[in-house]
Amino acid sequence: MSFYEQIKYIFILCVAVFVLFNYNKIVTNRNIGIVFIWLCLSSLLFYSSYLNRNNYESRDPLLSAVIFCTIILEFSLIVLYAQSKGKLEHLVTLYRYWGTVAIILADISVFLTKNTQSDTEYLFGDKFATAYLHMFVMALWLLRRNISLYKVKDLLIYSALFIDCMLSGIHTKCSTGTIGFVLVVVFWVLCTKFSNVFLTKTISIVLIIFSFAYSFIYSRILQTPAVIFFIENILHKDISMTGRTGIFQILPAVISKKPLWGYGYGVSYEVLSRYIHGNIPNTQNAVAEWLLYGGICVVISVLIFIFYGLKNIGNCSDNIYIPLVCMIYSYIVIGSVEVTFGKTFFAIVLLVYGFTTECKGETRNA
Repeated sequence: MSFYEQIKYIFILCVAVFVLFNYNKIVTNRNIGIVFIWLCLSSLLFYSSYLNRNNYESRDPLLSAVIFCTIILEFSLIVLYAQSKGKLEHLVTLYRYWGTVAIILADISVFLTKNTQSDTEYLFGDKFATAYLHMFVMALWLLRRNISLYKVKDLLIYSALFIDCMLSGIHTKCSTGTIGFVLVVVFWVLCTKFSNVFLTKTISIVLIIFSFAYSFIYSRILQTPAVIFFIENILHKDISMTGRTGIFQILPAVISKKPLWGYGYGVSYEVLSRYIHGNIPNTQNAVAEWLLYGGICVVISVLIFIFYGLKNIGNCSDNIYIPLVCMIYSYIVIGSVEVTFGKTFFAIVLLVYGFTTECKGETRNA
């Protein structure tokens, strides 16, 4: 176990102790409904992983599911605790500064690494983990009141942050992450200028449908001249999108073998390796990955969790949470070619839920 993994598990234990000591304050929050949705999702994922517990050598899907679900459960309870105390913005500020320190350390690791490869491991994980960390911290810095690019301080902060994100993505050869940085900024502008259109659940539904459908209609999209030019001349990738098209071809057959309950959490590499040779880390699609993990039952629960978390985004006068919504939209779009529905994604959904229910005045102590 790496040093980072040891620190992570110690931190999980510390948070669990804190939650236990403040249990009574948390459960009286009327917005605890999203926690019950997560518990239902977790139960279904546990069942799927239990059914497949003896089918793999690389990892125990049940143990992996327990650890993953526990982390998100703890974070949801921390969000509710901060919300009940009126300290949600303080929590974000804490994560903002922790995240800034983290990306500084990550950048040192990245820029000191020469001859980077697609599977190079940095301080906080591979190139995708590093890129998503930068995206998350960018969103947290955008989540501030009275931002003005006409202020020299703000202009310097955001210019430096954007340049750093882009340079990190380029150095690690993570084109997905580089596109993600741009998407966050684009969605931020759209959500700010056209909030009546983009701050709706409809947009998230449309994006998720497109994200999942892409794995089935990719062949038509990749035949478009503009797309071919973008992939080959801008991203400097082959038209197979680094082997993704081969993975997308076998997904229907793989998923159809266990459509209801899937193969268990975190085992996509071992499952897909049985069908296709080469370095196949996962399904390369966010929704398809969860279909493989837990089948239709778990995917329905995931979608319910997402839409419940976003249910108030168009009904809130205080729009401080907009950068977090932009992160969610960006993750969904990137999810068409990457697995983005992980811990960070669900944590952001919880933060959006916390801010939007708080500003609607729904937070009450029983």
